[in-house]
Amino acid sequence: DQSSEISSSSTSSSSTIQQPDISMDFTRPDAQESDNDFGKEILFIALISAGLLIAAMAVASFIKLIWRKIWFLYITKKDHRIAIIRIYDLFLRDLKILGLGRMVGEAPYEYGDRVFTQINFMQKGTTRVDFYEVTRIAVKARYSENEMTDEEYRQVLQLYRVFFSSCRRHFGRFRYIIRFFLL
Repeated sequence: DQSSEISSSSTSSSSTIQQPDISMDFTRPDAQESDNDFGKEILFIALISAGLLIAAMAVASFIKLIWRKIWFLYITKKDHRIAIIRIYDLFLRDLKILGLGRMVGEAPYEYGDRVFTQINFMQKGTTRVDFYEVTRIAVKARYSENEMTDEEYRQVLQLYRVFFSSCRRHFGRFRYIIRFFLL
């Protein structure tokens, strides 16, 4: 009796015990929300970084423009010969950065003519500034002992005033801006 009672109680208890589910879910219930939050964080960081980059470029542009004005005021206080040579050297350096440098074996006058035919150095309401003529003046300033005239000095200064805006028009805003910090 007793053994039959034990066996019947063991069979009844085995029928009420449920087997555990073998397949376990290891994902967190909030994993989907966490992925969305991570994407938002990345987007937020990217937007902040872009904003900081734009702000840094704006500050650097402002500093570059101020530096250029200070340099110009300083250089125009120098002797006309020295000012012409330094300003023309600036033109050569900047045109090289923009991809229009002197070629190997190219004479200064050939270079001046090539630049003159490629870039229209002019602002609205002014006459075109002749880069070839400014090259001639710079060669005279560098290699001749002749006095520099006020008219020659004025022509170089006139080219300086239109140089950067003319380069920006010729090379395009994007190409110019990319190289702006080198100029």
